[in-house]
Amino acid sequence: MQPACEEEPWRGASPSYAGWVPNVRSHLSFSMIGAAKDATAFTQPVAGSTSRVVMVHQHRVVNDYPMPNCLAKLLIPDIALHWVLMADTRPTEIPLMHDGFPKPDRDRQGMLLGTVYLLPYIVDEYDRRVQALATQRISRLLRAERHQSDEAVETLRSAVEAALAESGPSLQLRVALMRTGECRIWFKAEPGAEPGAELGLDRAELDQIAEQAYYFVKDAVHDHTHHDATSDQITPLYAFGRHDDEPGHSDELAWRRETLWSLSREIERLNREEGLTDQRKSLGIIAFAEAFQASLMSHVRTQTGDPKFDTCTAVHDFDFKHLKDSIKASIDVAATRIAQKVQVAIAGVTVFLATTSLVSSCVGTHNASLPKGPTGIAPGTMTLGGPDWALALFAWSPPLTAAGAVVVMLGIIALVLLDGPAGIFNGVQRVISQFGRALSVTVAYSPYWQWAVLLWFQAVMVFLAFLAIAGCLAILAGAIYL
Repeated sequence: MQPACEEEPWRGASPSYAGWVPNVRSHLSFSMIGAAKDATAFTQPVAGSTSRVVMVHQHRVVNDYPMPNCLAKLLIPDIALHWVLMADTRPTEIPLMHDGFPKPDRDRQGMLLGTVYLLPYIVDEYDRRVQALATQRISRLLRAERHQSDEAVETLRSAVEAALAESGPSLQLRVALMRTGECRIWFKAEPGAEPGAELGLDRAELDQIAEQAYYFVKDAVHDHTHHDATSDQITPLYAFGRHDDEPGHSDELAWRRETLWSLSREIERLNREEGLTDQRKSLGIIAFAEAFQASLMSHVRTQTGDPKFDTCTAVHDFDFKHLKDSIKASIDVAATRIAQKVQVAIAGVTVFLATTSLVSSCVGTHNASLPKGPTGIAPGTMTLGGPDWALALFAWSPPLTAAGAVVVMLGIIALVLLDGPAGIFNGVQRVISQFGRALSVTVAYSPYWQWAVLLWFQAVMVFLAFLAIAGCLAILAGAIYL
C-alpha cells in the first residue's frame, strides 16, 4: 500500500511565507542537495521506501556590508550564524494540465519536508565554545559514508539531533520544498505560543529570519548559476497575509506575480549594465523566468484545499522571445567592439615595441662605430633620453623590469578592454564597485562628475593592486639575486 500524499502542512500557520528556488528543469533533484561550497550535507534514500533522508549544515555569513566576509565576520561576529536542515521526502500531489485545467497527480518524492534550525550568536564565551564544538560534531557526522543501513542512518539522525540539543538555544522553522522549486516556510511554535516569543522577536525580525532561512535553503539546494552567490536575491520570499482582502490579488497569486516581476527586473538590470558577462547572465535569468512560468504560473493553490489547484488567469505571462533576441544582438555588438579594441591595442603595443627596439638597435650600432675618447666615451654618443637613475633602475633587474611591464600592460587591458571595470579584482569586484558607487554619489551630484569620481576610484584601486604585485615581485627578485 502506498503512503498517503502529504497535505499542505503550512495551512493556517502564521506567519507563513512562499518563494521559489530557481531551476530550469522544474524538477529539483533532492539527491544533489549540498551545492554550497561551505555546506556539509548528507542525503540517502531509505531502503524499501520512497523516502529520502536529507541533513545539511552551513555556517553562513549574513554580510550586506561592503567588505569581504572574513573582515565582516571579525568586526561584526554576530552576522555569522549556524543553520541546520533536518528533512525527508514525502509523497505529494502535483498539478498536471489537462485541457487547460490542473489535475492532481501523485509524486512519490514530490515534497521535501523538515525543520530548519537557526543557532543564534551567543555572547557568553563559554556557551559560544559549547555551540562551536556541537556544530563541529554535526559537520563531522554529516561527512559519514553514504549507502549505510537504515539503522545506521537513524543512529546518525539521532546523533545530529542530540548535538543540536547540546548546542544551546535555537529557533526552529518548518520548510516544505517541492520539486518545482516552490518553497513554503513557516515558524514552528508550541500550541498557544507566539513564534519567536521565547527570544523576544517581533514580526519584522521574524520576517528577516525567514528570509535568511530561505537563502540557506537556496544555498543548499541549487547552484548559483547566472548570479552571484553572495547576492542571491533575484527571487523574493513573500510573506502571506498582505492581499487576501483584495479581489483578484490573493496571496497565492501575489507571490507568483512578485517572483516573476523580480526575475523580469533582474533581467532588465543585467541588460542595462552593458557588459558581456552581465548580458549573458541575463539570458540565464530568462531561462529561469521561462521555467517558472511553465511550472507554476498556470495554476494556484486554492484557499480551501478542495480542490487543491485552480487555473491561474489573473497574471499575464511575459513573452521573453523578443527580449532574448534583442539581448543576443546586443551581445554580438559588444563582442565585436571588444574584439576591435583588442586588435587595436595589440597593434599599438606591437608597433611601440618594434619601434623602440629599432631605435635602440640604431643607437647601439651608431655608438659602437664611434672611436672612444680619453674618458672612454665616444664624442657624439647618443642615448635614449631620460634620467640616468631610471636607466640604472631598469638595468638593475631586467626580469623584474619585464615583469613590471607585463603587470602594467595586463592591468590596462583588464581595466579598459575586458568586460567590466577593474576586472582583475575578480571575487572582491562587488565590494570595490559598491565603495566606488557610494563614493561617487556622496561627493558628486551631476552624472558627469559621478562618472569621473568612479573612474578615479577604480584607477586608485588598480594602482594599489599594482603596488602590491610589484612589491611581491621585488621581494622575490631580491631573494633570487641575493
